Amino acid sequence: MTLVPAVMALFGRAAWWLPRWLDALLPDVDIEGERLGTAHLAPAGGQPAESADADSAARGEPAGGGPAEW
Repeated sequence: MTLVPAVMALFGRAAWWLPRWLDALLPDVDIEGERLGTAHLAPAGGQPAESADADSAARGEPAGGGPAEW
């Protein structure tokens, strides 16, 4: 129980490395449903909507959002 977390802590970001060929074979699973939330933001004219990060940067807020923007 303590060996796996300890090894992952030692490896750091390298513990989450995935080869590109394997990443291409695996399906892109959206568990949190983020793509569903951004699908309604695109206007009907086909032009992409401005990102929320650009809006918050214009207001001087830090990027990344938070519970207030959910």
